[in-house]
Amino acid sequence: MSGAAPVLDWLKGTTLLPIQAALGAGSAAMAAFERELGARLALAYPPDAAGRTLFPFQRLFMVAQRG
Repeated sequence: MSGAAPVLDWLKGTTLLPIQAALGAGSAAMAAFERELGARLALAYPPDAAGRTLFPFQRLFMVAQRG
């Protein structure tokens, strides 16, 4: 991943949606939450020498078949 806050950007489209709904999109509370979370994520997931950030996450794929 690349960018100024790649992990935070990733989470904005998934995990943070319920928090954004509770705090209000564009609200001061949401902005403060994102600043604090972004700072913590930057420490936990620093970029490598090439400027890329590795963010490991698991995916579960399922295939269903009707019998």
